[in-house]
Amino acid sequence: MAKVIIKLNNEVVKEQPLDQGTVFGRELGDVVLKNPAVSAKHARIAVEKNHFILHDLKSTNGTFVNKGRITSQELHHGDIINIGKFEILFINEEEAKTASDFFGAAEVAGMTVMINSDEMMKQQKAKEEEMKRKSEAAQLFVIADQNASSSGRLVFHKLDKEMTLLGSGDGADIKTPGITIGAIAAAITRRGGKYGIKPMGGFTKPKLNGEKLSGEKDLKNKDRIELGQYQFEFRI
Repeated sequence: MAKVIIKLNNEVVKEQPLDQGTVFGRELGDVVLKNPAVSAKHARIAVEKNHFILHDLKSTNGTFVNKGRITSQELHHGDIINIGKFEILFINEEEAKTASDFFGAAEVAGMTVMINSDEMMKQQKAKEEEMKRKSEAAQLFVIADQNASSSGRLVFHKLDKEMTLLGSGDGADIKTPGITIGAIAAAITRRGGKYGIKPMGGFTKPKLNGEKLSGEKDLKNKDRIELGQYQFEFRI
């Protein structure tokens, strides 16, 4: 049995079985996702001979699988789909069972090697734990962005790295252009389930809840971060 688990702000809002083709959209479809970043008819999962293919329906803001923008892509157990602010986890119990039960031989560099089922299970478990870690990561929502009206990009950033960098330079994970903003102006750190923010460099210093940062501070749900003309809300 295959299904998707739909989450918004880390809360499950719906589970949808995929026994037939399923359309996602803001106004039309089998699953309605109420969010301005979602197109009226955004994406479709087609069932083709026990394969599940995700098709983007020429949406404005795009459809993403494991952070990569796609046009059409086959889905596999544990894949994470992003449509607007919604995070959608693809579950295929049959594929997961087949992977964990598999024991056989494979060709590697011209040699036949045995594949151990225990090792396959460990790899599958590690993948599922990584997907779960990413799905439970905090998010940084864009509240004000001088380019937001024309950028057409999604309005949140996933904080699933140990350190997420904000700044005007190419090395920044979240770009905040400005002549007074440092190439790396601030860093958001993740240690387990705890997050913190610290200033890095540049003339313009980041603010947390209206106060300039002078050192590292812990982040709490709905804290406001300001960096020049950019404003963000931290959510976990």
